[in-house]
Amino acid sequence: MSQIQFCSPTTLAATISIPGRFRSRPRLFYQIPLSRRYARIISADHTKQDFHSLAVADFDNDGDLDVYSGGGPLSPEVHKLFIWENADGKAGVWTQHVILEGKQCHEAKAADVDGDGDIDICTKPWSGSLHVYLRNMLTEDKKAPSR
Repeated sequence: MSQIQFCSPTTLAATISIPGRFRSRPRLFYQIPLSRRYARIISADHTKQDFHSLAVADFDNDGDLDVYSGGGPLSPEVHKLFIWENADGKAGVWTQHVILEGKQCHEAKAADVDGDGDIDICTKPWSGSLHVYLRNMLTEDKKAPSR
């Protein structure tokens, strides 16, 4: 299970444990000092997901960074992929969006795959041959906010 949390207004803590048969391996713990005040946005306790990927990008084309993650093989509930939208542009208010259910997330990548100016997501399960391409349709649907 991986968990990212804000342990103080100026410190981000990430705890990552190795899933599956390597359960006995130690957790990796990182503390990252932050220059701004942030709110807790991703919680395995809240979502019941075994997070396996993290991508930070401007998924809604509004000029600020949003967060993507999804459930891996040890998620106790149905696998879900999320985007947390930076709703106020200052990382103080976050809106959680479930963008896909029933598919695992592992080693996801975020990039403008189709060259249309918005950020898409590619992911795959922990094992198996299924690869998922999530095409961001903001530009095509003309819903992208103007900067």
